[in-house]
Amino acid sequence: MSNYFPASPGGDFLLKYTCIISAPVPNFSSLNLRVFGFGTVGTCTNYTSVNNMSMLSVLCSSRASMGVGLATTALGPRLELTYGFPLRYSPRDNRRLFQVGVGFTLDG
Repeated sequence: MSNYFPASPGGDFLLKYTCIISAPVPNFSSLNLRVFGFGTVGTCTNYTSVNNMSMLSVLCSSRASMGVGLATTALGPRLELTYGFPLRYSPRDNRRLFQVGVGFTLDG
């Protein structure tokens, strides 16, 4: 951890690319249920080393994962249940395969 942001576990700078594909689930229109798939590639580093990073070091330190999930807005906020699996990881990474999330959409 750097001196700039001492409360940032893992690093201060995040570079991430994500691709998400989703579609409504047939016969569940009353629940507004959607199925989605995603892929993510990214890296996290300390803020002080950002200026010294090369594209090669970014690629070498990157992690990759893919997953699937279900999402609904039937109860108001968006509720998600996802299952993701790492494709590229470090032995010291904390891996969690299942995740439950809550989200809000702000129309503007």
